[in-house]
Amino acid sequence: MNAYDSLDGLFVKIKDDLLDKNVAERLWD
Repeated sequence: MNAYDSLDGLFVKIKDDLLDKNVAERLWD
């Protein structure tokens, strides 16, 4: 596994976290 693979995985995780927060905020509103 090279640096690009780990960076890609990190971006995917961050994107998933941001999507979860956006969905949660919409549900709370």
